[in-house]
Amino acid sequence: MRCSTAAGLASALVLVTMSTAAPSANAESTPVSSKQVASTACAGTLYLSVKGSGEKGPEGAILPAFRTAITSQIPGTVTSMYLDYPAISTQVLSQKDLEDYLLDDRPLNSSFFASVSAGAAELTRVLDHVHTACPAQKVVVVGFSQGSDVVTAVLAKAPQAQWITASLLIGNPSHYPGQAIRERDGQVDTPAFGMQSLLDYLHQRQATRSSDRRGRLDQVLRDVFSLHSGQVDNAAIENAMSGTASYLPATDYARTFSLCAQGDAVCDFAPAMSRLLSSSSSLDDEINRARPVHGGYRPEDATRTIDTLLQVVDPTRRSAATPGNPTIPLESPSASPTPAPAKEPVIRVTSPATSAGTSWRTAGALAVATLLLGAVGGWLLGRRR
Repeated sequence: MRCSTAAGLASALVLVTMSTAAPSANAESTPVSSKQVASTACAGTLYLSVKGSGEKGPEGAILPAFRTAITSQIPGTVTSMYLDYPAISTQVLSQKDLEDYLLDDRPLNSSFFASVSAGAAELTRVLDHVHTACPAQKVVVVGFSQGSDVVTAVLAKAPQAQWITASLLIGNPSHYPGQAIRERDGQVDTPAFGMQSLLDYLHQRQATRSSDRRGRLDQVLRDVFSLHSGQVDNAAIENAMSGTASYLPATDYARTFSLCAQGDAVCDFAPAMSRLLSSSSSLDDEINRARPVHGGYRPEDATRTIDTLLQVVDPTRRSAATPGNPTIPLESPSASPTPAPAKEPVIRVTSPATSAGTSWRTAGALAVATLLLGAVGGWLLGRRR
């Protein structure tokens, strides 16, 4: 199995790669490195960009346009900053790391995940400094792809997260159904399971299961088919995710926003997995389908999200309402989503387990496991060319 999984990974690891009267000068400011935070003067708002895996330049390709769209509408002074962290490419992930994570109860140990940890540590350091030196300063953090993983890790675990005024997670691989986030644009009506969260969910499900590798493989298959047959509701997913770095407390809900586009397999892997498991699509087909979506996020596609985020930053702001877009009410900071049973399966295909004569230990099941480990693992945060 490991040989065939390696082949799948080898082919896959290469994707994931109205308030202001006049235009604000904030949008034109050049972002400074987070390493310079100690020498950066206090402003009304600090805006932080956290780029994605393997992206070039301080902010990558996606985030500069979001910075312009958001900071141009924030009243008062704004300092724009980029998080200076490795943002290493997913190509460093090994097939063995991912298989061991799912089947051997070992932590994911690679330079890629060290990159996420380094980013979370740097963001925490920045928040510590800002809270001490500029306690009245608001903080807005926007992350894309791996950058969303970094922000999620801080929101989930670090006490310093309380000093973030608002955050936006774009193409977030740590997205999962029932997560304490607000979604105004993109895919808001369908339960979306990101690649990182799917790995974490399957890993957590194995934690109290058989210590035998084959037994865990069987359980991975059962869990996948339970998801795609609609047998798992949001409450059960939240329970499994509560021990992971993707889990956000309910108190984060009012200030944490997510943007996941229809067809972005990085933040919503379920449709792609459905097609792969039902043999209606190939891995290369799915990679080619997802690449332009994951790399195509624009502020124009996130108008409601940005408008509501700006209301969190500036409570005196009125929504940019139009006849078709009435004022968006703001929830209280204590508001939280109410998990509800998924009305549709997260993944929709016919389970091989229901086919006559099919055993969990047959070659067919092993083939599905190979596909699962190869596709999910290899795709973890996308690839770039």
